[in-house]
Amino acid sequence: MPNNLDYNLLQTFVLLYKHRNLKLVGRSLGVTESAVSKHLSKLREQLDDPLFVRDSQGLEPTAFTEEVVPSIIDGINTIQSALAKNTIDCANYDGDITIAIIPVMHIQFGAQLLMELKATFPLASISLLTYDNHTTQDIANGNVDLGVNYFNPTLNKSMYQGRIKTLRHGVILPSRMADLSDEEVLDLPFVGMAARGRHDIKILLQEITAYFGAFRSVISGLSDHPFRFKPITDAAIIRSLFA
Repeated sequence: MPNNLDYNLLQTFVLLYKHRNLKLVGRSLGVTESAVSKHLSKLREQLDDPLFVRDSQGLEPTAFTEEVVPSIIDGINTIQSALAKNTIDCANYDGDITIAIIPVMHIQFGAQLLMELKATFPLASISLLTYDNHTTQDIANGNVDLGVNYFNPTLNKSMYQGRIKTLRHGVILPSRMADLSDEEVLDLPFVGMAARGRHDIKILLQEITAYFGAFRSVISGLSDHPFRFKPITDAAIIRSLFA
């Protein structure tokens, strides 16, 4: 194919091969017969071949057209298949579904997530794994189907993220500190727990800290402690666009 080929005209080319009639092709494309004729003229110029010759039956394809059209049809079908939305017969799907979820979300709604998945995919084998530092790559490689983590705006664009839940996080303080302002609270020393998968949201945590304050929970044997809730963040379901 020449480098200057207008690929938008290939659909017209295929329809001309199918119908052998300018008017029928125009109806299929929603354009006038004159417009189809102009498309054909451009194709002839760009492909350096008559492509079709008129006879008593309509347009007869040339030897060149007969040679290239099957490959063009295959190419168009491949593109259409790649762009088509995948559909799954949920009720009859009996394959494996692997989901990675960070521990805090596993505790909060992991059981609910598992039950809803089993209701949707009753025949499937569903596995819940811990979301760790390798999970994002495992999703890209197709080893993990879905990941559940905090929404990460820095994640590679090849990964799709969609919100599934809004989580509320808080800071635990003793009663004697209940009157402190948010700024004073953030100046206090914090005790944090390291969790697997935390590396993947390190940049996100830094951004939240910069805009909203520390995103950690105080863990201590305090009594009569009120809750001072901090930022509201989104849980995201993550999957590879190339899976």
